Amino acid sequence: MTLTANDITSFMELYEKTYKKKLTRTEAYKQASDLLWLIDLTYKPMTRAQHQKYYGALKK
Repeated sequence: MTLTANDITSFMELYEKTYKKKLTRTEAYKQASDLLWLIDLTYKPMTRAQHQKYYGALKK
């Protein structure tokens, strides 16, 4: 996913509103990128095979 200048500006505003700290554009880009990377890693739908394998192991 590509972050636009508008995305970074929005992230900077939200960060300042939430944490009462201003970020530079570089810091904001790094943190927003890291957040998106973390979300991408943790939020991936399971395939049907993965679901059956996982829940099959729980039932044993």
